[in-house]
Amino acid sequence: MKLNPKLKLRQVGKKFMVVDADTGSSRMTNVFTFNASAAMLWQRIGKESFVPEDLALWLCEAYDVDMATARADVAILLNCWIDGGLVING
Repeated sequence: MKLNPKLKLRQVGKKFMVVDADTGSSRMTNVFTFNASAAMLWQRIGKESFVPEDLALWLCEAYDVDMATARADVAILLNCWIDGGLVING
């Protein structure tokens, strides 16, 4: 999997949002808000390919969470990202 290259993470105050930076306009119809954990994962992925296990491992490294919980959280997160078109196969 890879992040959709048309999307960019932006921080507005303490909030994180992913917006379509490819349109050249400030159309805000497809804005996704992230918590700090999701933003950290997005930034860590960058332009690289990833598998869910990578994200779970990064959560365990950054937070006091066990691998089973991290895997479950990543599965939920990735389902949302896939449904929203934030990730592509690649």
